[in-house]
Amino acid sequence: MQRRTYLAGAVVAAVTLSGCGGLIRPDPQIVDTEFEQSIEDAFDGTAQITVELVNDGRSGDIELTIAFEDETGAELTSESHEIQLDSDEEREETFTVELPAEMDTYRVDADPA
Repeated sequence: MQRRTYLAGAVVAAVTLSGCGGLIRPDPQIVDTEFEQSIEDAFDGTAQITVELVNDGRSGDIELTIAFEDETGAELTSESHEIQLDSDEEREETFTVELPAEMDTYRVDADPA
């Protein structure tokens, strides 16, 4: 009887250690975004987008995609940036972006790279 209990415990430990019980890659979560544009930026057609994010998974590379949409929600253009985050790290990253003339809104996505 004790051998069966030991084997059952060994199987549970093996499944947990094989990665099925936890995250094996980064798990980026966007906490907040901020859009800033100075008068000079408006003349240049640029702006700064600040992204606050936290990595709830393991350390690794994160791909941030900033997409610009028109008033109908159609994507006009996008750009991607790759950063590295440690496990449980929270950080703000600021990007200077060129704005499409027809832009109505923007969207930021974060995914493991």
